[in-house]
Amino acid sequence: MVAPSGLERLLELIILVMMVSLVVLILFMIVQKLRIEYVRRREERVARELMQVLSKGTTAQVPSLDPAVAPDRRALARALAIHGDAAAVTALLSAYPRLLERLQSESLHGRWGRRAAAIEGLGLLQLESLRDFFMNTLANDPDARVQATVLEALARLVRRPEDLEQLAAVMPGVPDLAAGFHEGVLVHALQSLAATGESSAEVFAIFLEKLSATSPLLRGALAAAGRTGLQSFVPLVAARTMDPALPLASHLSGLRALGRLQPDHPVLLASLKSSQPESRLVAAREIRDASPEAVSALRTALEDANFHVRRNAARTLFALGEVGSEALRATGAGTDVYAADMSRFVLSRETPR
Repeated sequence: MVAPSGLERLLELIILVMMVSLVVLILFMIVQKLRIEYVRRREERVARELMQVLSKGTTAQVPSLDPAVAPDRRALARALAIHGDAAAVTALLSAYPRLLERLQSESLHGRWGRRAAAIEGLGLLQLESLRDFFMNTLANDPDARVQATVLEALARLVRRPEDLEQLAAVMPGVPDLAAGFHEGVLVHALQSLAATGESSAEVFAIFLEKLSATSPLLRGALAAAGRTGLQSFVPLVAARTMDPALPLASHLSGLRALGRLQPDHPVLLASLKSSQPESRLVAAREIRDASPEAVSALRTALEDANFHVRRNAARTLFALGEVGSEALRATGAGTDVYAADMSRFVLSRETPR
């Protein structure tokens, strides 16, 4: 028998190490799978038991709840999101006398996710007594993600015009972490106002009117007004949208809000002739007006130099039904190559919206 060479021994060693590494990896994946399943089951169990406490208001038999454990914090947030009325919160605090203290402690320590989750739970309690704590956390926590969670908690405490003013005063200091974040915070504030019986539309209209043209909150405020669906906002939103001092982002937000509130508003029709392509493409997408004037303006937009304006105009005409489809067929047979191509493309590819 020939003795194995040094190279063969090295290859055998490498193969052995690879096999051991594979076994270790498989064991690690199994352990992780079991851990994830344990966490999921614990969260489901705690959430289910907490919902029973909150819905029935009984405190005789309560489940164990440890705010220091991530699945318990998530379960608490889920339960409060469904049963978060005043009676349910009272029952919860009666069942867990130290809950506030524990959550406040958790919100000041650990990684940002742990702190934010604790603040989310505190915010869902909607307790006025926590306002000062939230304001202090907002001033002292350096992480923008935690600050964003504090803003959402403060939005749930908006019950008076002064509360909305306080929220607006601190919002510019927190980065807009995602598109529509400030809009979402203001929507929560509107919902909190409405829940108190306060004339939320009137209060928010006064707030919207007072914002300066260059305010960083105006874009989100216009979008929030659009999401209410309240026709009473239309005149104010239209007036603010056409303010020549408005930054482009706020102007576009106003056009989108009008599209939600009154898609046949004259401002949208006028914006089809704007010198700014961004305004034309948003107006072409949002307008829903089958009048001869609007259809004619949309047909003209099919000849726009901007591709996206042409596409939005064609899709909007298609969405208007037969009158729009007839306009597309007529344009498709016309002499303008770009308009004809876009019309034929939309007629062949689009489905009714």
